[in-house]
Amino acid sequence: MTMELKYTARLLITCVLIMKCTTAYACSCAPYDTIAKRVDSTSIIFLGKVNKSRKSWSFWRSESKTTFDVMETYKGKLSEKVKIQHPTGNRGNCGIDFVKKDEVIIYANEDGDGYATSICSFSRKFSDEQVISFLKDASDASELK
Repeated sequence: MTMELKYTARLLITCVLIMKCTTAYACSCAPYDTIAKRVDSTSIIFLGKVNKSRKSWSFWRSESKTTFDVMETYKGKLSEKVKIQHPTGNRGNCGIDFVKKDEVIIYANEDGDGYATSICSFSRKFSDEQVISFLKDASDASELK
């Protein structure tokens, strides 16, 4: 076989393999049945105000470490400030961007010597009344500590 024919054959095989892939799920998360199950699978949960965020880029993705002023702790033991590592960007590229001074409920898990969160962790702006009510009730009942 000539070099040109080998190249064409490889290109054709690659195209067939790519076309054979039917579905790609970018940033899909495993579903949780209840808020309680999500809470159980998380190391720390707190209400925090975004203090500052620092981005870093690698070849594969961008990440940030965001510092939060802890306003209320629902699960775990935290100091007044906590740094959380997370992918950066919009939800379309699996990232989360926190805006300075926003109040956010953070669900994070231990990651090395710190904590990390992602779009699948349920972290969100402090506005979901069902989640807030559950966390306050569970925290008052000492179920989360």
